[in-house]
Amino acid sequence: MKIMLQMMLMVVLVLGTTKAKADSLSAIEAFSSIFPVGTYQGLTEKGEACTLTVKLDIINDLAVTISNPKTHESISHFINQNLDFYFHPELSQFTQTMKIVLDPSSNVFTSNIIRTTLSENDAIHAEISKTIVFNTYTETKNLSCLVRK
Repeated sequence: MKIMLQMMLMVVLVLGTTKAKADSLSAIEAFSSIFPVGTYQGLTEKGEACTLTVKLDIINDLAVTISNPKTHESISHFINQNLDFYFHPELSQFTQTMKIVLDPSSNVFTSNIIRTTLSENDAIHAEISKTIVFNTYTETKNLSCLVRK
């Protein structure tokens, strides 16, 4: 399956969500107002330790990774300047979706979503979700981290 997906990445189409910019901020500025570049410790929904890492990548996008050291899982999303996003600063809400169509003639694509929202006690819930769809086969992976700032 991995080799098949790598071969299919030759045909790529990127689509975004509806843009809702507050004060004309870029996607990177909006996300950085919630989580500036750095490493944050938090808890998963099961109460396990998790880490949220925000780094500036080579092409000036933000690379955001949520990892769970206990299960050795990690999942990443790139905050892309060219994709639309939703931002509500008062609630620390940020959402960006990236859909990569691997084969436009059939139902083959990946979808990556990052979401943040204000939770109780001024904690921020961050979640990254990746879905791979290959005709009737679907695989989804989610990781979330509750970070107290």
